Amino acid sequence: MRRSAPWIAAAVLATGWAMAMTATATNVPAPQAATPTAVATIDLEVLFNQLEELDDLNAALDAKAEELKKEPQRIFEEMRRINDNLDMLERSSEEELGDRARLYVLNAQQKALSEAATQLMAIEEGRINRQIYLKALAAIEETALAEGIDLVLLDDQAIEVKEGTSPQVNAAILARQILYAGEAIDITVDVAQRMNNDYAVGN
Repeated sequence: MRRSAPWIAAAVLATGWAMAMTATATNVPAPQAATPTAVATIDLEVLFNQLEELDDLNAALDAKAEELKKEPQRIFEEMRRINDNLDMLERSSEEELGDRARLYVLNAQQKALSEAATQLMAIEEGRINRQIYLKALAAIEETALAEGIDLVLLDDQAIEVKEGTSPQVNAAILARQILYAGEAIDITVDVAQRMNNDYAVGN
C-alpha cells in the first residue's frame, strides 16, 4: 500500500480543524452591541444669566454693598473737611497738629473699613455662586434623568484661541474640552426653566 505524502495528511488535518472551529463558532452567540450614550451640553454662564433667583440674590448683595459704603464715605467726607480746615490754620499750631493726627486716624479707619467691606463682599459673592452651582447640579441631574441623558458636559465652545505666545496659545487650546457640539443637545434652557419654576414655587 502506498503511503500518503506528509503534506496531504497535514492538509486534511487542517481542513478538519477549520471545519470544527467553524461549527463551534456558529454556536457562539454574537456579542451584544453597546447601547449608545445619550450626551448633552450645558453653558453655565448662559444658565446663570437666566436664573431669577440669582438676580434677586445679586440685587440683595448690591444693596448690602451700598450699605457697607456709607461709613467709609462718611469718614472720607470728614477727612475732606479737615483738609480744607488745615489750609486756614497756622502751621505747627496746636489745632493744626491735632487735625493732622485726626487725619491719620481717620485714614487708617477708612482704609480698614474699605478693605473689610471688599473682603466681606467677595466672601458673600462666593457663597451665592456656590449655592447656585449646587442647585444647578441638582437640576441638571433631574433634567438628565427625565430626558434619558447619560452624560452632561460643560459647553466651553465660547473659549477663544487668541493670538499670543506659544505657551499662551497652547494653554488656550488645551483649556477647551469640547471642539464641537450641535445646538440640539444643549439643555441650558431646559435646566434654567426647571430652576426658575422651582424658585417660583419656593417663594
